[in-house]
Amino acid sequence: MARRFGLWILIGILFSLTGCSQTAAEIEALPSEMAVSHARLAQALTKDLAAAQKEYDGKVITVSGQIFAVQWDSRGDYEYFVQLAQMELEDDDRYYENFKAMQPLIVQGICYFRKEQEPQLLRLQAGRQIRIKGKIHIKNKLMYTMTGCVLP
Repeated sequence: MARRFGLWILIGILFSLTGCSQTAAEIEALPSEMAVSHARLAQALTKDLAAAQKEYDGKVITVSGQIFAVQWDSRGDYEYFVQLAQMELEDDDRYYENFKAMQPLIVQGICYFRKEQEPQLLRLQAGRQIRIKGKIHIKNKLMYTMTGCVLP
């Protein structure tokens, strides 16, 4: 009886985890809930991570910023990613008490695209301004990723 109950709990957990994830195509089809610049997002992350997670994490948003790099990555559902320009911020004593020698903070935004968007992505160049729509996942004070990305 206990084994059967444990099996049902395991099945329920697996079902809930897989049911929550969205495919890239599903994310791409969703409308953007808000627009924000990479600079504003970087400031929100470094100022108050918990508040930034509450406001942005898991939402489909449009981020504008400067392209730092466009690269190919064949892991998983996504073939390409665009890295937004690294935003240098003033040193934050609360977060980097032990790293005074480390110069400015740098916040990275990495946006993942599927191979089907290759023709558009091949035209992108570092240094250009861009707008990207996708589902944001805040990793920590210095990094966020976006999945299901498209160029609106």
